[in-house]
Amino acid sequence: GRGTAVAIPNGIPQLAPPDSGEVLKELGLEPGRYVLNVARLVPEKRQLDLIEGFSRAGLPGWKLALVGSALNDSSYPASVARAAAEAGNCVMCGTRKGSALSTLYANAGAFVLPSAHEGLPITLLEALSFGLPCIASSIPANREVSLPDDRYFEVGDVDALAQRLKAVALERGSQAVAPIGQSFDMLPAEYQWKTVAVNTATVLLQAAGRPAPATLAGAGGDSVSRMEADSPEARPR
Repeated sequence: GRGTAVAIPNGIPQLAPPDSGEVLKELGLEPGRYVLNVARLVPEKRQLDLIEGFSRAGLPGWKLALVGSALNDSSYPASVARAAAEAGNCVMCGTRKGSALSTLYANAGAFVLPSAHEGLPITLLEALSFGLPCIASSIPANREVSLPDDRYFEVGDVDALAQRLKAVALERGSQAVAPIGQSFDMLPAEYQWKTVAVNTATVLLQAAGRPAPATLAGAGGDSVSRMEADSPEARPR
């Protein structure tokens, strides 16, 4: 007969520690005073919507930092670069990895993912792991991350995006934001590696007819303890 399908999301990678801010100086970005987007320059990521929404928000002293590069020779990357130049307060950062990427996350004032399509929104989860206020398009993949309802907007609704940017900037205030490192404890439980490991082990144990924790979704420390208690190594010898 047919078995039961269980979906277990990936966790996110541990990024390199932030540096002392060299990349911010290179790009002309002030800590806590820029909106960050990390995505490939392809139409479905909708950077053009973000540039327009950011411009309409009119955030004094803020910049928009677009991290990512093109994967092909389509006209879209050129359109993004042109729109960014016309906006005047947008920075094309290119591809950034390692400590430079961590530094951009750690010092951002907010993160936006306006995509029309996502599988698992890794960059949104990375931003959350750095404690950033996040705004995202209201597509199923982004909704699964469970941001507050007022942080979502419909794909292409740049006026709604602008309003959400204004609200986040107001919440942040004029004070500089102290950068923090990456912490997986800031993520929803199902995207933390401990939970991913427990849920994966549970499915494998169940498939093998072995005892397993009673629940899969949202497994945490109690489930870890129950699974360890069921293991042969944990039994009295």
